[in-house]
Order: sequence, then structure tokens, then C-alpha cells
Amino acid sequence: MTFVPVITPENSSTKDKVIGIISTNPGIKTVTISHLLKKHHNVNISYQAVHKLLKQLVLDSILISNGKEYGINPVWIKQMQAFVNKLASKEEEETSDDVFDYDDLINSKETKKIVLKTRERFDEFYFAIRKRLIQNLENLPMDERIIFRHFWH
Repeated sequence: MTFVPVITPENSSTKDKVIGIISTNPGIKTVTISHLLKKHHNVNISYQAVHKLLKQLVLDSILISNGKEYGINPVWIKQMQAFVNKLASKEEEETSDDVFDYDDLINSKETKKIVLKTRERFDEFYFAIRKRLIQNLENLPMDERIIFRHFWH
């Protein structure tokens, strides 16, 4: 079972709260988790219900247990990282082939990663950015007309 925790505390489930507690207190025991849920998260839950939830999270490979102490499973953390990275790269690829704000690209001091899906799209981008760079250079003195371009393909 894949489990993605909710980040906002007001929308989080008891599972989210338990994972949050354990992530900041590795090696914590069931009794302490139960106490923290009641005291800091206002969750009305029995010790037995906390114990059952912890056992289920261990079965789901989200937590690991060392006797009576619990910690976050490092394999699950890596899976979550891979999930987030894949989601971020997919979003980047989907939005990177949109219409560009060439003035923002030219005037920005930051490095930009642009993914163009076809050779034709690259040619359109290259000639459009080159045209705007040359227009901007015309207003500069000769000794300041420096262009640096880097294309990784």
C-alpha cells in the first residue's frame, strides 16, 4: 500500500500525525506516541488503537520496529523521494514546452532548464531567443556586447 502523508496538520489523519511524531522522535515507544497524540494533537485515541495503527504501519513497510521502539523505514523514505522527484520532473517536462517569456529568460540572472520535445521546437526557440538577444545588444556599447549561451543536447 502506498501512503502519502498530508502536510497540513488540520487535514492530517492519525496516521499522518503518528508518522510526524516518529519522524522527529526516532526510537519512540508506543506509550509516548499515544501520549503525544493526546497532548499535542488533541486526538482521542486509546493505547490499543495506537498499538494497532503502529503494527499496520509496520506491515505496510512505512515504519520499522526494534522491539517496542519505532522509526521511519528508510526504504519508504527513498520510495517517497523517488515519487516526488518523478512527479516534479513530469510536471517540469509538461510545462517546459509552453510559450516562453523571452524577456524574462534574457534578463534573468538564474540558470534555466528548458526541455524542448522536438528539433523543430528547439529551432523556434533558438531563433526567437537569438533575435531578442541581438535586439538588446544593439543598445549597448561595443565592449559590453557579450553573449554567453550553453546548450546541452
